[in-house]
Amino acid sequence: MKIHFIKFIAIFFLSMNCLAIEKSASDTAREFYDLLKQENYSTAATYYSPGALREFRQLMNFENELARTQKQFFFEEYFEPDLNDASAKNLSDTDFMAAFLNGMLTSDNFSQMLNYNKVDILGEITERSDLAHVLVRQWISLGGHKMEVVEVTSFDKVGGDWKIRMTGRLKGVAIMIRQQLLW
Repeated sequence: MKIHFIKFIAIFFLSMNCLAIEKSASDTAREFYDLLKQENYSTAATYYSPGALREFRQLMNFENELARTQKQFFFEEYFEPDLNDASAKNLSDTDFMAAFLNGMLTSDNFSQMLNYNKVDILGEITERSDLAHVLVRQWISLGGHKMEVVEVTSFDKVGGDWKIRMTGRLKGVAIMIRQQLLW
């Protein structure tokens, strides 16, 4: 009887330890923003869900509609250095996102605007076991004015890990870039 009790206690503590190890969507959000703060865009891109990466790539897949000079501007302005039409085609969706994050978040136009040193995770709502929403507060500077931005970032559970869904902000950026270049 004593051995069964000891086994039960051991299994109980092991199971409690496993529960404590599982990351929440909020933990994943904190890690993601820490990676952006550290300018580790390759790893940050892996935090997006495969569906979000695929959707973003499709939204940005308009370079064939651009004239040659616009195409060059598109890659120079919005992606990491040395990326061009030919090399972009060979990138995985994750690497494409990493190249975009690197280009956008290190450019003079946008790096001044975003402040990843001050990001607050305000809370989390679990809608289902595979879907959670995290409330994130950030401060941005636009035209010399500082603004507080609060948004909800949704996460899907993919293979045991929380992954970021396509955000409205990212989708809006892709659509605005397309409109700017095709008009």
